[in-house]
Amino acid sequence: MSVFQLLSKVNFRADLRIVAGAFASLAAVVLVSEFGATSAGTKSYDANLMASWLQAIGSVAAIVGALWIAERQTKIAMRVAERERRAQIKARRLIVTALMENAVRQVSAVKQSFSEGPEEFPFGLTYNESDFEAAIRHIQAINLLELGEVDLARGIIGMVDAMVSIRRLVHTEKVSKDRWRWVNGVTLCDRVEGAYARAMLAIGREPIVCPFERDENGEEIATEDF
Repeated sequence: MSVFQLLSKVNFRADLRIVAGAFASLAAVVLVSEFGATSAGTKSYDANLMASWLQAIGSVAAIVGALWIAERQTKIAMRVAERERRAQIKARRLIVTALMENAVRQVSAVKQSFSEGPEEFPFGLTYNESDFEAAIRHIQAINLLELGEVDLARGIIGMVDAMVSIRRLVHTEKVSKDRWRWVNGVTLCDRVEGAYARAMLAIGREPIVCPFERDENGEEIATEDF
């Protein structure tokens, strides 16, 4: 059965229930009015009593109907607001993802220089100071309270902290030959990539860089604390 046929069947059933409910309500009104017009069958039919009962039932029905309509409109408004909220979160996360991917790409490039160790012209092709600074500013400007996901916010915080340290270390290592500092640079880059990857996995996206191993379910295998 196609989706269209299924929806048509559901709508038909809903319409049928509405029609049946309307007829049942009409029958109930007539019976109650008849009951009242004859004073529970103890008197002959009185048209004035019948009119009074119909008017009373109509007033009650109008109040009930108004309350039902108000409740229904409130529920519809809440569903619409929830859909809009989810759409906004989705759009916001797409932008955040793009900013995080830009940052992690730059970090991965710098990681290559740290991995190769001291050279005559370190970071010459892998690090652009203005671009790196801009990447940090962009993810720092993200409003964490609007993301709707704690692990995504935690990933952004982890990326910013490690990237600030990387920036400082790059400036130092341009004139340093201390091998330990270069190893520390690789570790910092791993932290950025790890924070990014965990944030992406938390919102159901496949990370473009993932420094840790994952099992068949995509879960992180605890091997090293990045």
